Amino acid sequence: MTRLLIAVITGGRPRLADRPTRNLFKSLRTLGDIEYVVREDQAAGYEDDPGVPLNVYPVSWADRYARTHWRHPRAVFEPGGFHGAFTGREWVMQDAERRGYDLVLQLDDNITAFGPVDALRTSHYRDILQPVDSVRVVVEIAMSTNLWMFGAQLTAVQRPESAPIARTGFPYSVFVEKTGEGRMPYYGPFEDDIMHALEYGLSGGAGRTAGLTPAINYFKENSSKTGMRKHYNPERGLELVRRYPNNARLIEGPTSSSPTSKGRGVRHLLNTKGFTSIRIEDEARFALARADLEHLVKIARERLDLEARKKIAKRAGRTVS
Repeated sequence: MTRLLIAVITGGRPRLADRPTRNLFKSLRTLGDIEYVVREDQAAGYEDDPGVPLNVYPVSWADRYARTHWRHPRAVFEPGGFHGAFTGREWVMQDAERRGYDLVLQLDDNITAFGPVDALRTSHYRDILQPVDSVRVVVEIAMSTNLWMFGAQLTAVQRPESAPIARTGFPYSVFVEKTGEGRMPYYGPFEDDIMHALEYGLSGGAGRTAGLTPAINYFKENSSKTGMRKHYNPERGLELVRRYPNNARLIEGPTSSSPTSKGRGVRHLLNTKGFTSIRIEDEARFALARADLEHLVKIARERLDLEARKKIAKRAGRTVS
């Protein structure tokens, strides 16, 4: 049986109200243990979430790791200063391996919606589909393939109808990562998840790659200045284009891929040129995961279609059963 640790990577959000990911816990706790991962100099101020422990990592450890894995042409490492999320990610992966977990579900602390087809409309099928269903599929696809880092897709990215079950790509905010020999280290302080996917995809060899499933997506709170967001600036993507010039470039444009995005800023554009292809390593397990995912998508689409028909009928003064 696969042992899963569910780790919420957090920093600078001591109030429970600022950590909406906790709303997923009731469903997810049936799959594995759940904890917050936070640096010790912030942990004391964190509001308690009953039943969810803090996995606190020392500042001294974070300083040692950050100093030797710092990748940015302008941001300067400072002991005890801003490290971004990468020290917390590395800490929990090392700790999970020591504790005997097979993989870790890493979650940002500000996830507001998560599910198949359209995370922003999960309220329409919440009575029949729960976050645990989607995570179960992600875990099984990862464990039956050479995907060492595998996650869901941000809702803002438009999903084509013919999207594959899994594709190479850049998971962040919601992804699983395997523990054990062959796991690759994190680098930071910015774009740590993207650099991690690039390392797996470009340098992981035949047995390791990174990807995501377009069939399951998530949405995250994106307007507050809490957490690590206050440290973000237009220069944070400079290491991507410096170290991975064939896979990343920076542009000035809309602040996100969402069709409703109104702001403008500096964004990175990414491609998977040179990534190791996804390879199925356990045919039977993968077939079951694929069938499970297809079933989830079918249920979600049927319910979303029903809700759309009800809305149209209401406008026309009719009823739909």
